[in-house]
Amino acid sequence: MVSISRAKTYESSAIRKLEQQVWKDKDCTGKYENAYLSRFGYVFVAKEKNKIIGAILAMKTAKEEIYVEDVIIHPKWQGQGLGKRLYETLFAACGNFPILALVNKTNEASIKLHKELGFKGVKKVKNPFGIDVEAESFLMRREKKE
Repeated sequence: MVSISRAKTYESSAIRKLEQQVWKDKDCTGKYENAYLSRFGYVFVAKEKNKIIGAILAMKTAKEEIYVEDVIIHPKWQGQGLGKRLYETLFAACGNFPILALVNKTNEASIKLHKELGFKGVKKVKNPFGIDVEAESFLMRREKKE
């Protein structure tokens, strides 16, 4: 059975390892970034038998919005509703703040999920991380619920 809970700061290294495994990039996040987010942001982990198999990392911006930094699901668990459960946990925790997410335009499953969760496309963002001029993402926004 998969449980979802707020991440503890000490779990940040396990979250980072999951990111590296899923994104196949050893430098996808800085050594202390996930610990910082776990302490001051909205970070939730999905665990099976105490092993982290998914996470959502988000933070509140100066504009009183919640920005989703990353959603990571172990490949074995993708397509089973875990991303939706992580988002629903985030929604419950952050109340009525609008939520922003940057979604790769080639990730059709993620775009579909975000739309199902009430996100709408705001604009296209070319080269969002400054490393691939061909890369393009959609900035998506979910308005606060009244």
